[in-house]
Amino acid sequence: MRPTTGAPQLDSKRRQAKYLGQSYTLQSTYKATTTYVVGEFYWPVTRGESTANRDYASAKGLLSMEQSANDLTWSSGDKISADSVIQAFGLESKRAAMQRADVGPFTAQAGQLRTWMIVLVVLIILLMLLSDCSGGSSSSGSYSRSSGGSWGGYSSGGSHK
Repeated sequence: MRPTTGAPQLDSKRRQAKYLGQSYTLQSTYKATTTYVVGEFYWPVTRGESTANRDYASAKGLLSMEQSANDLTWSSGDKISADSVIQAFGLESKRAAMQRADVGPFTAQAGQLRTWMIVLVVLIILLMLLSDCSGGSSSSGSYSRSSGGSWGGYSSGGSHK
């Protein structure tokens, strides 16, 4: 990613962006807080700073907007394959984790989906068992009050004086 020269043009709903003749579609919006800073940035970065972010994508590239209370930064870059990143940084042991198309709010890896399904089935069985214990048409142990009137369960039929 690198800072853009000039600001991309957004449509009225901020769903499409155009930059250097290339069209981009909104992929995600999110808030971020900087917790740690290392390296060189082309804009001021402060620990604890919160930003509103929008990521746009095209077939070949990415366009990102980061807006803080005092600054608005646009960056653009090209998509590269996971294999290129794995080779460049020697991450062969992490190949399985890097073979997804993109990161999202929740991306299940191989074993996680199975675990969530088991948890869901156990919860459904537990809820069924609990509903059988609390409901039902059994008359033993139940209490029914048939008197009416004011609070306390007794009414003489007249008003209180």
